[in-house]
Amino acid sequence: MLGTIQLEYDVFISYSHHDKDWVRNTLLPHLESAGLKVFIDFRDFKIGAPSIKEMERGIVISHKTIIVLTPEYLDSEWAEFETLITQTLSPANKDLRLLPILKTQCTLPVSIGYMNYVNFADADNEELQWQRLIKSIGHLEYIPRVILVDDEPDVQKTIGGLLEDNGYKVYPAEDEDSAFTILGRKEVDFAVIDIHLHDYGEDEGGLNLAKAIHTFAPQIQVIILSGYGTKRQIIRSFKELGVVDFIEKTPDMGQRLLKTIKELSVNLRREISQ
Repeated sequence: MLGTIQLEYDVFISYSHHDKDWVRNTLLPHLESAGLKVFIDFRDFKIGAPSIKEMERGIVISHKTIIVLTPEYLDSEWAEFETLITQTLSPANKDLRLLPILKTQCTLPVSIGYMNYVNFADADNEELQWQRLIKSIGHLEYIPRVILVDDEPDVQKTIGGLLEDNGYKVYPAEDEDSAFTILGRKEVDFAVIDIHLHDYGEDEGGLNLAKAIHTFAPQIQVIILSGYGTKRQIIRSFKELGVVDFIEKTPDMGQRLLKTIKELSVNLRREISQ
């Protein structure tokens, strides 16, 4: 099952709320300062969803899972979590997705007592333990995410397929409403937008959408596509809307778009790794 699910986070944290101050004020900042993308309950659980289902989602879409071992955790949360890992992770932890942290001395269950763990109960070598933990988690391979907004099915099929074949995650949208539905639910790095989203007159719906995206999420890099753009539109899109490139719909459009996104992705990877 896990092989068909896209991992979105480096690590999920399971802990007792008795330890929330340490988790939120010490563990979480250490992980995020190392550039790791963390899934944690108080911030990432969907409002209204059952907690057990959100725990399962966090485990499944995260590269690793940390459990913070304390007497309180073992007395309350552990039984529920043990059932989840049996269902969603390798029960014997053969792929090392489960990372135990011993925060407070306690008697470990047999099911995790055989594993090596990070020991924060021993204050003499705390810095070494942080290094071990960060190294054990590692980083997910970065997969750039692209929203492709075009009302032509052929463009969605050819351009979307080309991007996916080259390792990008593509979210197709046919108009402004569907684009903002996606942007409200997904994190996106690039927006590829047809300048003419509607079949009437001098429609510039794509430019209006680019402007809205630039206001809503200025970190998203926008690329405009057009079959019949004018110089005025090109200048306007570059100077006012945060657009990083303008590509005409010629036979080699797909390759030129791919080249642009590849070059921009290199810079994005550098920013993420810093």
